Amino acid sequence: YGSKAALNIEVLSFTRLCNKVFYRYGGAAGEYVSDTARRLLMSLAVNELKDKLELCAAYGKNPAYGESLLELVEEFKQAGITPGQVLETAKSLQPEAFAGKMTELGEIYGVYQAMLERSYLDCTDDEARCARLLEGQDFFAGYTVLVDSFMTYMAGEYRILRQVFASAKEVYISFACPSLSEREEEGMGPFSIP
Repeated sequence: YGSKAALNIEVLSFTRLCNKVFYRYGGAAGEYVSDTARRLLMSLAVNELKDKLELCAAYGKNPAYGESLLELVEEFKQAGITPGQVLETAKSLQPEAFAGKMTELGEIYGVYQAMLERSYLDCTDDEARCARLLEGQDFFAGYTVLVDSFMTYMAGEYRILRQVFASAKEVYISFACPSLSEREEEGMGPFSIP
């Protein structure tokens, strides 16, 4: 291949890939939300719903609860769970108190997300936004894509990988596995399956 081929190789993290997609198809403009703005938006979301909240009413009275709500929302986003999915899941939960609390959490998440999207970009939404922009595009057409050095994938990364598989010429993925010395220490041969 030589030096000319090396010039055609681009190494991208999912974050850098998202940025490249945003610059090509739109989505790069906007201000990313700060931690302070997140806290304020969550407080505003809880305050907006305060008359409807019964089981989650304490979230509006204690800043520490707001932090736990922000952590929960981030976990939902990383798992690819939308406010609508939280509300839909709540309908099938038992006991009723648990379903009620999940409904309230879904409503808080929905109001928070709507407020966030009106004013800011959120880095935890970047992969989902990127995957939506890639749908129907030929961004990876003609490319050989190698995916390496990942132990697990988050929901947004899976969505991006679906777009890679849909349009790339070839895709290679390496999977982490124990080294030969680790396998021998565990009494396994180099190619045996535990």
